[in-house]
Amino acid sequence: MKILDRTLNFPNSHYKIHYTVQVEKDKIISLSSCNDPDNLYLKPTSDFTQVTNDYFSEHIFSSSDRHFVHALAIEKANQIQVPLVEDFARIVITEFQRIVAHLYFFATLAYNVGIPRLYHSSFGDIDTLHDLFRLFNSQPLSDFIQVGGIRHDFPTRAIEAINVFIRQFSRKIKYYENVINTDPIFIHRSANVGTITPESVTKFGLSGANLRASGIPNDVRKTNLYSAYHSLDFDVPTGKGLKGSVGDSWDRSYVRLKEIHESFRIISQALMQISRNQSVIAKKSEILSANSPIITAVESPGGELICKIDASGSITYVQPHLNVSAINEIVTGQSISDIDMILASLNIFTNGEAIL
Repeated sequence: MKILDRTLNFPNSHYKIHYTVQVEKDKIISLSSCNDPDNLYLKPTSDFTQVTNDYFSEHIFSSSDRHFVHALAIEKANQIQVPLVEDFARIVITEFQRIVAHLYFFATLAYNVGIPRLYHSSFGDIDTLHDLFRLFNSQPLSDFIQVGGIRHDFPTRAIEAINVFIRQFSRKIKYYENVINTDPIFIHRSANVGTITPESVTKFGLSGANLRASGIPNDVRKTNLYSAYHSLDFDVPTGKGLKGSVGDSWDRSYVRLKEIHESFRIISQALMQISRNQSVIAKKSEILSANSPIITAVESPGGELICKIDASGSITYVQPHLNVSAINEIVTGQSISDIDMILASLNIFTNGEAIL
């Protein structure tokens, strides 16, 4: 039996996840945290003690989902009515964040598995989206969302630029579809690899695309009907085992690509409503705390993000998660050559935090 120290890398980032696997005859026996074998979760580490210009932290993820779920909690507790046009604007921001996160998923997967063109294409699209974000006059972008709606008017020039990008990307997404559907390397590395059955998904407490890839169509945007999602038409993609088994690494990639397409559908509809109902942003309430305990949730890029506010006003966020014991069940018996694909396909670094 061999004990191997390995690293999952996150491109254009100072962050890595170090872990240890026990291998016998090329098959994985167990996996644990390299830094702390008793730790329930794998934790990212940085090559720098103080990261100031980290591309990953600055450009890939923001706290817009946390701002959104926190604002929803305060609004629900205080019965604050958000103007519909501002609700649509918040949806545009969070759906773009979902697209960026899913594109980074493909960049990370391509970087660790070895598909250079997919890696460069993903980051090219991320850079284009980041340029669009600059049009919102808000740094960071998460400051655009506040209790009661949005902080300033939705820029008209942003609407025009986003519509242009959507038209361009509707053609470019065919490249991503071609990779996952026809690239023999990608299919060989992902189909029937790291399969998570519907029963195991429930046991592991998964949510988001990892859950839906196993064939379960659960999405907080549909089940919870928060914000203005009830008035938008979009589908919830699920894994179908088109190239292998339902819930494998290929399905997790397939679902995220389909979700990018659905996010653009949502954004297009929301922009249409904003264009029809553009108005001056109303003065916001000064209420910034809940007057009673409240729990609310949103569908973040990594899955269900929960905000809990207790009677004292203390705020707790519950991130999507997957612990090491669950990972052991997923990777045990798999070839060591498949470990990078499995971990990358689980999107374990989401919303700036490792979900493992």
